[in-house]
Order: sequence, then structure tokens, then C-alpha cells
Amino acid sequence: MEAGQSSLYPFVHFSRENWARLPADPSFALSDDEVRSIEPHLSPDEARRIYLPLSRLLYLHVRSTQDLYRAASAFLSDEEREVPYVLGIAGSVAAGKSTVAEVLRA
Repeated sequence: MEAGQSSLYPFVHFSRENWARLPADPSFALSDDEVRSIEPHLSPDEARRIYLPLSRLLYLHVRSTQDLYRAASAFLSDEEREVPYVLGIAGSVAAGKSTVAEVLRA
């Protein structure tokens, strides 16, 4: 986050450099070949610096949502069901929506 900025989540802003410095997780890794197979024009460095932190943050959201749903179902003695997590990706033409979707899917 930028200095002097409120840390009220979910509205936070990161510079590219600060975003890239977020903690790495070895389970969120892509080889150069995997990156090229997803999107030939995407550099492996950009995939690691931009998309891997994003995928990790989204994973934390999905996991927390699933845990909350399971806990609420158990508390309410309700049948536990698989609930999808829907993520919308928006932007203008040629903004990189497909690239984002493909990298996150990997």
C-alpha cells in the first residue's frame, strides 16, 4: 500500500513495485514454458510480479468464503453443498481480460 493511505479493505492501492514485493508462495508458481503456453505475448516476469500475487489474494478470498459457508452450514445444521465462487473480469477491448482469466485458471 502507498504511504499515508487508509488500510480499509477492500479499497487499497499498490504501486507495481509494492505489489510485486508481496510474499511469495511456492505453490503459486509458473514456469516460463507454462506462461508462454497461456499467452505467448506475456512475459514470465510480468506473470510472476503481477498475476501470481493476484491469484494468491483471490485464493485467500475463495478459501475464506468456502470456510465461512461450511461453518454456517454446520451451525445451521444445513446440508453442505458446493457453492461456486464467481469472479467477473471487466475492461475495454484489448485490455487483457482473456489473459487475466487464462493466467488465473493456470
